[in-house]
Amino acid sequence: MKNTTAALTSALLATLTANTYAEHSDLEEISVTGYQPKPSLLLEISAKGEPSIDTAALLKTVPGANTNSNGALTGIAQYRGLYGDRVSIHIDHSPTLTGGPNAMDTPLSYTPPMLLKSLEVHRGIAPVSVAQESLGKSTSVLPLYR
Repeated sequence: MKNTTAALTSALLATLTANTYAEHSDLEEISVTGYQPKPSLLLEISAKGEPSIDTAALLKTVPGANTNSNGALTGIAQYRGLYGDRVSIHIDHSPTLTGGPNAMDTPLSYTPPMLLKSLEVHRGIAPVSVAQESLGKSTSVLPLYR
């Protein structure tokens, strides 16, 4: 009986103090000022002066991106561990796929670096408006002849 009375008394006191504390309304006002960061990040890297035989080798300068070497002239684009069909490649706004067995003909080998105008990487998960079936990033390649 003593334990039950002590438990009920402590529960009753806990509810009374919570209501008393909730009625306390002397909160000081806090003002926060700042700026909203831009949602996209543009990293512009000049490829001039860097001899490169593979367009995929230019991806190594992008944070989180790398290439899986698949021979002397081809590199498979990799972004944060995802590669192959999980990484969408668009050349001149057209989606491209790998050709041949074992991804021997990678999409980034279709545009040589000498004909490259820009290489745009969508960081993180690519939006559906850019790549419908991509789990990783989306890379857009614009050639000079456009």
